[in-house]
Amino acid sequence: MLTSGLTKVGILDSPADIGWLSDPDIVLASVALPDIWLTTSFMTLVLFAGLQNIPGDVLEAARLDGANARQQLFRIILPLLRPVIAVALIVRGIDAARAFDTIVIQTNGGPESASTTLSLLIYRTTVRFGEQGLASAMGTLYLIAMLAVAIVTMRMIWRPGKGQS
Repeated sequence: MLTSGLTKVGILDSPADIGWLSDPDIVLASVALPDIWLTTSFMTLVLFAGLQNIPGDVLEAARLDGANARQQLFRIILPLLRPVIAVALIVRGIDAARAFDTIVIQTNGGPESASTTLSLLIYRTTVRFGEQGLASAMGTLYLIAMLAVAIVTMRMIWRPGKGQS
């Protein structure tokens, strides 16, 4: 559909000019787009719920003190949303890291293993090669790495109580 639109506009000569799922340079971005499309609504709802919890009194006080919209965004809204953003990033990061089904359906890890993710590699190690011990070790290291990333994210972004006296 996108390729047809680019052809109609005149950017491409033929719909076959771009091999979205056959070009190793762009295949990972091509399989990531449906995953992003599927989870955007959830992330929007999470952030909207966080915005609903920001007290209107705080924003009104900032307006009365002369804060413009940009100052309200960067000095009030985003700092108050830090915990929500941290949780949303961790949930989305874990969801993206376990990307398996959309990649298997679209490319099965190809072309030239360009879209093979760690979860797909663990699956192949278990099922195709029959190496359950190796796959278990890979999965455990993967879990530890994801846990470390989540902890670093929480410490960097969340910062509850910072700046309060």
